[in-house]
Amino acid sequence: SIPGSKEALKKLVDHGIKFCLTTNQCTLSKRALVRKLNRLGFETVNESNVVCPSTVANRYIEDRRLNPLLQVWPDVRVDFKTSLDKSEGMPRDCLVIGEMMDKSTRDGTDSALQTMLDSPKTPTIVSLGAGRYYKDGGRIRMDTGSHAAAFEYALGVKAVNVGKPDGDFFY
Repeated sequence: SIPGSKEALKKLVDHGIKFCLTTNQCTLSKRALVRKLNRLGFETVNESNVVCPSTVANRYIEDRRLNPLLQVWPDVRVDFKTSLDKSEGMPRDCLVIGEMMDKSTRDGTDSALQTMLDSPKTPTIVSLGAGRYYKDGGRIRMDTGSHAAAFEYALGVKAVNVGKPDGDFFY
């Protein structure tokens, strides 16, 4: 962490000043991210003052009554619980793309594409970020934006990006 950052947040709270932390982190649920920050000494951080792409995406999906198919890390699925509960048994019309390392096999990608092609209406793509690639343990990996671009091309629709700095993140 940045030296003095824990103390700075504590001073804000002590003076009654509200703060909001925004992140593009999409490999942990909001709850898990807050717990991690608390363990690192940021005790003043709670779920009410953290905004992350998964919770923005869930609100976007709920407001539009979409039925999501999630291409996200297993831990992040909890941030979509209400959307998933409401759409149980319904045809999927929305593809949510986050960090896809566990889903980015050819079969997983083809299955998601087929599900969207089978949608009764034009599918919506919601991307939790716009990164092109990143390094992981010395390996280069395609990031969320690259996967979203592939689905945009295949489906002929433009993705909604709910990651920073896109305006839809602040929806």
